[in-house]
Amino acid sequence: MFMKTQRSRVVSALAVLRSPARLTLTVVTLLTAAALGGTLSSWPSSPGASSPLSAQSPDDSVAADRAALMAFYESTGGPNWTDHTNWGSNEPLFAWYGVGTDRDGRITDLRLPENNLRGTLPAALGDLANLHELWLDGNQLSGPIPATLGNLANLQYLWLNGNQLSGPIPAALGNLANMRELRLYDNQLSGPIPAALGNLANMRELRLDDNQLSGPIPASLGNLANLEGLWLENNQLSGPIPATLGNLASLERLRLYGNRLSGEIPAVLGDLILLRGLNLFGNQLTGPIPPTLGNIFGLSELILDDNQLTGPIPAALGDLADLQILTLSNNQLTGPIPVWLGDLANLQWLHLHNNSLDGPIPASLGNLHEMQLLRLAGNGLTGCVPHNLRYLLAETFFHWPAQDFLAVDANGDGDVDDEGDTPGVGLPFCLLRDLQLENATLEPSFTAGTVAYDATVASEIAETALTAALHDAGDAVIIRKGGERYASGAALPLDPGPNAITVEVVPQDDAPTRIITITVTRESAEEPSPITLDLREGGDIVAVPAGAATTAADLFGGTDVASVWKYNRATRRWDLSYLPARDRGGFPIEPGDVLWVVAPAEQTLPVAGTRPSAPAASGPITLELQEGGDIVAVPAGAATTAADLFGGTDVASVWKYNRATRRWDLSYLPARDRGGFSIEPGDMLWVVSPRAQTVGG
Repeated sequence: MFMKTQRSRVVSALAVLRSPARLTLTVVTLLTAAALGGTLSSWPSSPGASSPLSAQSPDDSVAADRAALMAFYESTGGPNWTDHTNWGSNEPLFAWYGVGTDRDGRITDLRLPENNLRGTLPAALGDLANLHELWLDGNQLSGPIPATLGNLANLQYLWLNGNQLSGPIPAALGNLANMRELRLYDNQLSGPIPAALGNLANMRELRLDDNQLSGPIPASLGNLANLEGLWLENNQLSGPIPATLGNLASLERLRLYGNRLSGEIPAVLGDLILLRGLNLFGNQLTGPIPPTLGNIFGLSELILDDNQLTGPIPAALGDLADLQILTLSNNQLTGPIPVWLGDLANLQWLHLHNNSLDGPIPASLGNLHEMQLLRLAGNGLTGCVPHNLRYLLAETFFHWPAQDFLAVDANGDGDVDDEGDTPGVGLPFCLLRDLQLENATLEPSFTAGTVAYDATVASEIAETALTAALHDAGDAVIIRKGGERYASGAALPLDPGPNAITVEVVPQDDAPTRIITITVTRESAEEPSPITLDLREGGDIVAVPAGAATTAADLFGGTDVASVWKYNRATRRWDLSYLPARDRGGFPIEPGDVLWVVAPAEQTLPVAGTRPSAPAASGPITLELQEGGDIVAVPAGAATTAADLFGGTDVASVWKYNRATRRWDLSYLPARDRGGFSIEPGDMLWVVSPRAQTVGG
């Protein structure tokens, strides 16, 4: 009866066993126990006991691992996996596809990436107590991440990226003290980032990007002293960037782009001296770019596009000698494009488009021989595209011509819509270094981006010379006027009025020809108005006003003037200049001459003439006096008095001709205090001077 009972117990125990190895071991053990008269129920069951069926038994632990694997297999559509070799078989667990074990047969690795896993993750995965690595990335898993994964105290690598997992990130994952890489990116996870993840002191890589996470970035992530990469991009995170991230002294990659982060970029990020890439693209960040970022000497990527950053591009960024990508587009940056950008020899991408930058494009950018993509459009840039950037015309980037982002106004007409034009900055290439026009000044002053100039020369200038200085000696310049072709610096004839001159710059490469127009206007010689005299009846002394020089016969011929006498200052005599009866009339009459005209009646001569207006008063009146008595006509100038004009000189007296009375009125006599008489342009003065001198002025 005893043996029958023991045999029944052995059979029952065998019924729960599947592994042949465990079957042999257990049968031997049970038979030995039966032979000794013991019972299974009499074996100790405490945690420290050595019963082969105890929870701490290696065999039972392996069985528990197997049970967890089978639960996982059933939950994720195991029969439809791409590879499920030996799963569910009696083969050792290490022979199951994707499974790794230790020497005791315990599961340490479960690696099934891109294996067509579908379904949900069972809570039983949390029973794999010895698991170090769980790689399930690139499948179609859905549902939540089981909180039981927080029980896997030995777990170092958890890769669940590239699935369709949803729900929150379990805070229990903060218990995984040995975690080195946590990859949950490219899922549909939502909710906040658990602050408990800041407890994972051994973490080297944290990737939560491309989910639907919301809320702030926990400040506790600044406790991850060993973190080398932090990827949180393409979520819905909001609030400021925690200053505590500046504590991550081991960080090499920081990607926060594609969120709703706001506030200023913390200056303490400049303490991350091991950082190689900083990407904050597509947030709502404001304020200036911190100059402290220039302390990250090994930085190769600085991507700050699509924010609301303001101020100039800080000069400190010029210290980033390893920089390959600098993208600052779609912000509100101001000031010029820094010249020092041309010193960043490794730069390949430079995106500055759609800001409020102004001034010229620095020629130093032509030093960037590694440049692949240069985008400058959407600013207030002036001038032209430096000629040494023309090499970009021959480059391509992802099948887009590089000049599409540099932009060229090929024909200089102010738009980029014509054949040969490309969109972007809308500026032409700088082909000319200077333009000089002999005997004239270009308006506006020469700038490499100006395509039309004007200039004016005096009537006596019958020719000019146009000199064009090229940036590149291999280019050609052609100057044309009226169908004729001229070399640079050659004499160009000028016709009266406008002269159209074109300058064609023909590059040696495939860059479009540059056409500049210059309109040089040669002034016409002015034809002065005819001299007009207003005469009084009888003898009248008049000063000849401004007008065209003529002769006495031309001026007085055909009138009833009886005679004309011209004052000769050299002889101090009146010379007979016109007498019809004696055919005198060939004497020249010029503005400033003093005439004594004998006329039978008041009249204006010539009748057809137009009396010119008096010259505008400008500087002081100046008189050139002869020694002795001298009759002078007061020239143009500001009206004054005799005292102001002659006071302080040794002039003895001044007499002013009064046409109304035909008398000489004493206007200045120092001894008798006469000098208040007005002196105006056109007055006739008889000046008594002891010597030849100049007064006034």
